[in-house]
Amino acid sequence: MNLFYKFTVSRLFSFLFTCRKGFVIGIVSIVLAGCVGDGINRSTGEMVDDASVASRLKTALLADGTTDGLDIEVESYRGRVQLIGFADSQAEVDRALEIAGSTAGVMSVSNALQIVSNARRVGEYIDDTVLVTRITSALTRNSAVSAFNIEIEVNRGVVILGGFVDSTQERDLAGQVTEGIDGVEQVINSLEIR
Repeated sequence: MNLFYKFTVSRLFSFLFTCRKGFVIGIVSIVLAGCVGDGINRSTGEMVDDASVASRLKTALLADGTTDGLDIEVESYRGRVQLIGFADSQAEVDRALEIAGSTAGVMSVSNALQIVSNARRVGEYIDDTVLVTRITSALTRNSAVSAFNIEIEVNRGVVILGGFVDSTQERDLAGQVTEGIDGVEQVINSLEIR
């Protein structure tokens, strides 16, 4: 082994050992900075809190005898909860709102539930499922809309858009895109601004 190689390797290891603490501190700082929220984006802790609130509420809706938890979707953003979907009666809507309001971690509740009568036939259910797919596809193709943040519920061509978006322009555009889809009879745009 030549002397230059030994010297270079020795200096490299010395440099890495000296910089290791700074490197580790730098990496940890970058990772932690990515976990901090701002006015719009949630921190990792806030996202976990929202998921926990939504999970507790969904579990309570499923366990309750009055509400059909399978037909009620729950979105949560910094303690603001939105109930989205279709209910069989006003009593079911009232009970769902009551449960949501008493769930730990819920600061406010928005009602985006619509009352529908009569259960859908199999053909109607399939049509609605296809419509959800077409709406999701159209919203995903539009770069100005964050489709990932939008919950879509459909019953007999009536579409409810729920969730939280960044701006009124994004909310309005999501509604316009949805209205342009064949088979959509009505759009109830319940998207809220973060």
